[in-house]
Amino acid sequence: MRETPSVPPAHRPPLEVLWRAVFEESTEAIVISRAEDGTILDANEAWCRMTGFAREELLGRSAVELGMWPDPDERRALLEAARAAHGPGTVLVRAARRDGSIRYGEVHARAVEVAGEEILVASVRDVTDRFEAEEERRRLLSELLAEREEERQRIALDLHDDVLQSLTAALLQLQLLAEEDGTEGGRGRIERIERALRETLGRLRDFTFQLHPPSLDRVGLAQAVADLGDHLTAGRDVRVTVEDRTARRLPPRTGIVAYRIVQEALTNVLQHAEARSAVIRLETVGDELHVLVRDDGRGFDPEAVGEGPGIRTMRQRVELERGSLRIRSAAGRGTEVEVRLPLAPTAEG
Repeated sequence: MRETPSVPPAHRPPLEVLWRAVFEESTEAIVISRAEDGTILDANEAWCRMTGFAREELLGRSAVELGMWPDPDERRALLEAARAAHGPGTVLVRAARRDGSIRYGEVHARAVEVAGEEILVASVRDVTDRFEAEEERRRLLSELLAEREEERQRIALDLHDDVLQSLTAALLQLQLLAEEDGTEGGRGRIERIERALRETLGRLRDFTFQLHPPSLDRVGLAQAVADLGDHLTAGRDVRVTVEDRTARRLPPRTGIVAYRIVQEALTNVLQHAEARSAVIRLETVGDELHVLVRDDGRGFDPEAVGEGPGIRTMRQRVELERGSLRIRSAAGRGTEVEVRLPLAPTAEG
């Protein structure tokens, strides 16, 4: 086996010199600080360029003192991630430059002990352009979904106020005509037309319900979800229970997003789960709405099956609201869909 050549110790530069060269020449911004109070002990040239501070302005002062943390809680979250037993993770943070402009960075940090003192070593990659592009994409998609919901509501109202009312009036006229027509053949034809009209009315009512739930605007999310359960399970041997633990009125935006997620989850239950019952729990916790849809169906292996269009649709809606989606399932053990949504500001706020 061929041996790897080594540099004789006499010709090897001191480790401190090597470290300093790597530290200074790195294209990634690196900063070293005390974990306890955030005092900056060293920073490389890339960090100085990114923040706009000269090194002499940084050393011996903390990023909080310099006004670089718009939200000090973010530093605490970074420190917790750096101390995590599984090693350093990547955390997205906001930081203010010397001129006050805000930049976004992906921080890879680790807490280490040096001479009995806990030190935080962090490398930062500026991702502001990528972050702002993603924010713009998120904004446009969110506006598109909101416009689509408004259009669905308008169409549902038009159908209810015009088409459904006209068909109902025609049905009443047919019933009066059937009473006036004394011939057996005439009554038979009228009855067939009446059945066709009733079927058309039923399909249109179903369509308008799918477009926009009327009870959501009138009585809120919990009742709208209960009506949805009754509507979807009509004629099926499936029981849907709604547990309402919301402690306050929900903003309209949060309500419609939660409703659409429950609608998708419950549709999946009825189409795939072979369940006998499902529970929908709605709960406000702090500034979040927690939604849980749990069924007692056959379950599945999420890793083996992957995400179908229904789950992808739910995930997209949740991500647009900066929420979280978690799916737990196993063969023969049912499925849980858990969603957490930040409460969107109300129209008044």
